[in-house]
Amino acid sequence: MFRDPALQDRVADNTGRDDWQTEAQSILFGTDFGIVTHIDTGPDGALWLVSPSTGSVRRIFAL
Repeated sequence: MFRDPALQDRVADNTGRDDWQTEAQSILFGTDFGIVTHIDTGPDGALWLVSPSTGSVRRIFAL
């Protein structure tokens, strides 16, 4: 569950013109991915990212 009260409804509403002025601004799931060309949900339920610029495939999962 999110700690940010604005995300209690589990919807990140776009509240401003700038993409960074949304309710999602407090959600950060990683950094330094490089250029990501593919994002998909795998059969394991995790989010998978492909980054040719770093030569990596990364698995993102909730703890």
